[in-house]
Amino acid sequence: MIEVRYKKDKGSYEIHLKGHADYNPGNDIVCAAASNLIYTLAAAVANIHDTLITTEVMIGKGDTKVKTTIKCEDIRSKVATMYETILIGYWQLEANYKANVRVTIEGE
Repeated sequence: MIEVRYKKDKGSYEIHLKGHADYNPGNDIVCAAASNLIYTLAAAVANIHDTLITTEVMIGKGDTKVKTTIKCEDIRSKVATMYETILIGYWQLEANYKANVRVTIEGE
C-alpha cells in the first residue's frame, strides 16, 4: 500500500509517499499514477523562481517526498493551490483503489 501523507503548517507544505501499491507488479498503474502526481508537484514548485521559497525533493524506491518552505505570504496561496490540487489526485486514487492507497492529513 502507498501511504500518502500531506502535512502543512504556517511555513511549509509537504507530501510524502511511502510504500508500494502492489496493484499489478510489473505493470502497476496505481504506482505510476501516484509517482506521476508527486513528480508533477516537484516540477511545478521548481518552476517558482523566487528566493523566498525552498523546496526539498527526495526520490527513492518506495519513499518519495516533496517539501516546500515559504518565507513570503505573497507566494503562499500559489504553493497551497499546487499542493492541494495534487492532494485531490491522491484522494481520487484512494477512492478508486482503497486497498492500494491511503491518504492522511497532518497540520492546520
